[in-house]
Amino acid sequence: MFANASPLLVDVFVAALIIAILMITWYLTRLMSKMTETMDEFRVTNNRVNTLVDKANDDYEYVSRTVKGIGVTLDRINRDVLDPLRGVGAIFGMFDSLVGGIRGRFSDEEDDLDYLPEEDYS
Repeated sequence: MFANASPLLVDVFVAALIIAILMITWYLTRLMSKMTETMDEFRVTNNRVNTLVDKANDDYEYVSRTVKGIGVTLDRINRDVLDPLRGVGAIFGMFDSLVGGIRGRFSDEEDDLDYLPEEDYS
């Protein structure tokens, strides 16, 4: 892949790759910590739902407050867990595009699109 590349370019690419791996590792560590906190809150919310079902017929105020709290927790799960996971997918997609572009640039193989058969339109 890097047969035609200068040694400096290879060093820069390897350094960038190491930095990217460290950044992704740091990001995933933060994400896991936040997911753990959010899932703990979800367990508490699950207990609140069970209590809510038990008290549903007795106390309207309690039911109203609990439903609002459950909505806040679900919003927090969406914000703290699902949105960062979408970001991780975007990071891997950009990395895949970068590697594919570099591989294509330094590849000795010919592009397959140059050899597509021409159709006869007559």
